[in-house]
Amino acid sequence: MNEIACSADASRLADNHGTKTRRTWSRRAAWGLLFRRTKPLDDATFRRSAIIFSPHYDDETLGCGGTIIRRRDAGAAVTIVFMTDGSQSHKYWMPTAELSKRRSSEGREAAAALGVGPDDVIEMHFPETALAQQCEHAVQAVATFLKERRPDDVFVPYYREPPADHRATTNIVLAALKETDASPTVYEYPIWAWHRWPWVNCRGPFRRGLRVWYRDCIKYNRLFLNDMHVRADIGPLISRKQAALARHRTQTIRMNDDPTWPILSDVADGGFLPCFFENVEFFGRRTSRQNGRGAST
Repeated sequence: MNEIACSADASRLADNHGTKTRRTWSRRAAWGLLFRRTKPLDDATFRRSAIIFSPHYDDETLGCGGTIIRRRDAGAAVTIVFMTDGSQSHKYWMPTAELSKRRSSEGREAAAALGVGPDDVIEMHFPETALAQQCEHAVQAVATFLKERRPDDVFVPYYREPPADHRATTNIVLAALKETDASPTVYEYPIWAWHRWPWVNCRGPFRRGLRVWYRDCIKYNRLFLNDMHVRADIGPLISRKQAALARHRTQTIRMNDDPTWPILSDVADGGFLPCFFENVEFFGRRTSRQNGRGAST
């Protein structure tokens, strides 16, 4: 019996190793394809002024952290705009008013770690998870701000991102740009676009059938690959980006010694967070006046 049990254990370990190897190979192959399809940003780009619109406290660091550091190191003016109030991410673990206050403080600390001073951090304080219901007011507020700052470049979440606040942020900023005479280059940064196979191990679609797997993974990734146009080299800056993300303590450590407190490293069994600490950050790029989404400039 012991020999049979040992043989079964060895077989399971071999299967798990083989599955992990296939996942790793698939992810690296997809990453290589994405790398080859995108163009590197030149040094001059990092000297351009920019505004990063972040739907939540931490999206700015995850999606654009290395790019922000490079621009600040090059002397560019960079502003971070946090669109929502941070009140909902852990509302079952902490009172919303306290959570909002903590996340605001963390956002400013993270911005400082990225090289962005307090005068260049703007908090809109729209209700988290309900930004889409504030569109009219938000568009006017963002348009006024864009007229004041007149950035060369604007960063918004990737327009196919599933979270409602992410889509709302992008739609609000694009609508606000139409209210101005400015024509900045628009960069779209992915966050939850990475939460799909093969970037992370998402087992759900496989379990629900081939059609769902094709729709959620293959079809989406084909669109994603087409929508990403450029990349920023951040290899030497990864440790600084990690240090900035660590300032978002509610998202990276279990607060109050509560083992149920969810953090980013829990997502996709730990496979999600490493997507943001590769040697490059990817972006879709287009002008603010282009019709259609994801059109390369």
